[in-house]
Amino acid sequence: FRAALSFALDRRSIVEHVLQGGQMPAENLVPPYLFDPEIRQERLSFETHREARALLAQCEPFAEPLVLNYRNDGMNAAIAQSVQSQWESVLGIKVVLEAIETATYNQRIAKEEYQ
Repeated sequence: FRAALSFALDRRSIVEHVLQGGQMPAENLVPPYLFDPEIRQERLSFETHREARALLAQCEPFAEPLVLNYRNDGMNAAIAQSVQSQWESVLGIKVVLEAIETATYNQRIAKEEYQ
């Protein structure tokens, strides 16, 4: 399920249209350029979207809507809205956004209180 959510995201779109700061899209836990500056792994969105839908089809049914918590500071609301839109359009799942204070967000993460 988490892989389907990941494949459904167009990180380049988020970087270019939401953040607009020239950042490199995060495609791995560790940026590949830390090991080899020539590495630039870019995949076309239709390929990853097809993979995302195939992965989701293999999952057990889940209770919709999916709740996405985010800290209510900085660009997080705009990023969350972009993620919500992409998951809904690519995977057809309902996503509800929940903005929370940073301290509450950090407490929930520490206690593993998230969906």
